[in-house]
Amino acid sequence: MDLHIKKLVTTFCFLSICLTANASTIAEQLVVIQQQQLEQEAEKDSSPDVTIRPGHAKALKSLANSDYQNDTHKVVITKIRQLTDNQGNKYLGGIISKAELNKYLEQLKLILGNDYKQYRQNQIARDHNAFHVTLVSPPEFQNINKTKLAGIKSIRVSLQGLGRVSQGDKTSYFVVANSSDGDFYRDKLLLPKKDFHVTLAFDPSDIYGVKKDKSTLIKAK
Repeated sequence: MDLHIKKLVTTFCFLSICLTANASTIAEQLVVIQQQQLEQEAEKDSSPDVTIRPGHAKALKSLANSDYQNDTHKVVITKIRQLTDNQGNKYLGGIISKAELNKYLEQLKLILGNDYKQYRQNQIARDHNAFHVTLVSPPEFQNINKTKLAGIKSIRVSLQGLGRVSQGDKTSYFVVANSSDGDFYRDKLLLPKKDFHVTLAFDPSDIYGVKKDKSTLIKAK
């Protein structure tokens, strides 16, 4: 009788251990699943919301399905020189060839449709039918120590993708860019960090004093 009871106790203990181990394993699995769900929700929340203007949804859907989205980043080297805007103000910048920007211009055509020509014409008239990235703006150029400009020859610019900002009835399109070389030279000139970009088109006029960084990149929904 005692032997039988001992066997029962041993069996009960073994089953208890198994159940406890299984419960522990199940609990661990539940924790892992919950963590994965939280990470997925965080990724959704971290995606920037970009407002799509009326009439652009279809074009952006086409853009999302095109090959353009597969290759939006590229690095170019541009020579820094003294440039003059359409009002005669001097500034420092680098010319970016149209060949380097063709894929972004094609994206812009998809978005703007019949309005493309008007937007482009405004930029062409202002920038003398050329594209550039500004290193030192006209107001900054007036106040910097010109003796520090001698060592500035060229900068590498990383083109990130097509961006857009709107303010009132104004809308501006540009290629979002960054440049560690540009940051270095601006710091050397005691100037603050700048949102580097290459303006492609705008209507009725360009927009100044707003962010033109990665948060302005156009993304299809």
